[in-house]
Amino acid sequence: MRRMLMGVLVGSIFTLGTLTPAMAVTTDQSLGETKVTVGVEAGTPTIVDPNNPDKLMTGVTANGAKDSNKEGLALVYVTPTLPFGQIKLNATGQLTQAAKAITNDPKLYAAGADSNKMVVEVGDLTGNLAGWHLSVAGTALTDTSAQTAKKIEGAYIQFNNPAVQSTTDADLNAAKADTSTADATNGAHAKATKVDLADSSTGGPIILSAAKEKGYGMTTMQYAPEDIKLTVPRNARSGTYQTTLNWTLTAGPEPEETPQA
Repeated sequence: MRRMLMGVLVGSIFTLGTLTPAMAVTTDQSLGETKVTVGVEAGTPTIVDPNNPDKLMTGVTANGAKDSNKEGLALVYVTPTLPFGQIKLNATGQLTQAAKAITNDPKLYAAGADSNKMVVEVGDLTGNLAGWHLSVAGTALTDTSAQTAKKIEGAYIQFNNPAVQSTTDADLNAAKADTSTADATNGAHAKATKVDLADSSTGGPIILSAAKEKGYGMTTMQYAPEDIKLTVPRNARSGTYQTTLNWTLTAGPEPEETPQA
């Protein structure tokens, strides 16, 4: 019995002895710290390649945007003209025509890229991540060539199948079953929109928006010509008409719709 007990005690002492060095705390360290500071301030949005928002484009002059050098939040590029060619009257009802020969400043796209799309570019370099929304309104189609100006009542433009990208994107958004909406990597949201051509220079439906914490950096939106369609009523009188699309970029997310009673 005594021999057995001694064996157990010796084994225990040996085991404890092997653990003790691993539990020791080293004392050959000397510590210090360096505090890092940095300030972040608002920047000025710059025109970018619509197909690659990470690429800055310079020398672009043909531009429908009025505040392309505005600091913080700005609409930096809008396609300046949107032609629809000739619409021939017929007896079957409303007349619809897709856009024709859209042109942008050649310097907007990288060399060799197709530039025949409707382009809108929004920059949010405010640094406050408050969100924003872009609306578009149209005045009535008017022919001023006659002694008495003629107007077309009831006309509208439909923007379908939007494609959006942001400075964190490398490719166009993936194809979706529902092509009436699209989201960029930065969370900006575009949607199919009907713009009534009435005597209104402000307001109008929201076509592109970003919620709070979204829409930072540069956001580009494009519509192919075949996805922009003008519809006029069958009682339109012959003539050469024009109107102006007014784009309004507003800080803050898209307002929530008020439920109707």
